[in-house]
Amino acid sequence: MGPESECAMNINEDYRTGPDGLLTFNGDIVHTEPKLFYLNGCRDLFLTLPPEEETANRLLYALYEKNAREEDISIFNGYDINYNLKVVLPGLVGDEYIKSIPHFHPVDNTTGETFTEIHEIIQGEGIILLQKNEETRDLVNKVSAVEFKPGDQLFIRSGNGHTTINTGREPVIIGSLIKRSSETNFEPFMERRGCIYYLIRTEDGRSEFVFNPHYPKSVGLDILPAPALDNPHRTEGSIYQAFVQDPERFSVLWK
Repeated sequence: MGPESECAMNINEDYRTGPDGLLTFNGDIVHTEPKLFYLNGCRDLFLTLPPEEETANRLLYALYEKNAREEDISIFNGYDINYNLKVVLPGLVGDEYIKSIPHFHPVDNTTGETFTEIHEIIQGEGIILLQKNEETRDLVNKVSAVEFKPGDQLFIRSGNGHTTINTGREPVIIGSLIKRSSETNFEPFMERRGCIYYLIRTEDGRSEFVFNPHYPKSVGLDILPAPALDNPHRTEGSIYQAFVQDPERFSVLWK
């Protein structure tokens, strides 16, 4: 297969962020057109927001799916796996940090559990908020705020809804491996106007979690760094490179 670097996908070599925060790719990288998420499409998910006519409908984040080098496409197709790239822009909406729309993944008919996902942090700093609800959706069993930085990897276990929050000054870029048929389910979070906690920046520049009153009751919040989150599928190099070299080590994504 050649040197390891040839089967990786590297920022600033294979793709880079432009002034608008969107990605541009080199010619040998195959990818779909990005799904773009703007403020007006998810205004109700933020804690405080000026009236629509006073707030620009700005881009919050972008999702690029099915990214691969041309020579690797058959491997990803053979296992029905996507390597996706998500870009979450920096800044605030009102007092709240910009975030992606929280979502669950659907139940896999084979396992009876929701699809799992593996993340790698390529650029930026922030928090992935993990939320596990009861089947009725009315109560939350567990919620964790996982602090991340470049180089961290996270295993998103079955049943965990999640959102990515950018608390830094540059775009957050996350690569992920996920089953191709795993659609996102926004509905449970739309009903409650977001996750059970919002993350805001206070007047003195601190970050503070605020309870979402659209949930019937609060639950304790665990705050931990990404390396402390259990991840039996951690790799030494990039997850893209590791998947191309040995797809079967990621069988948890489809079994």
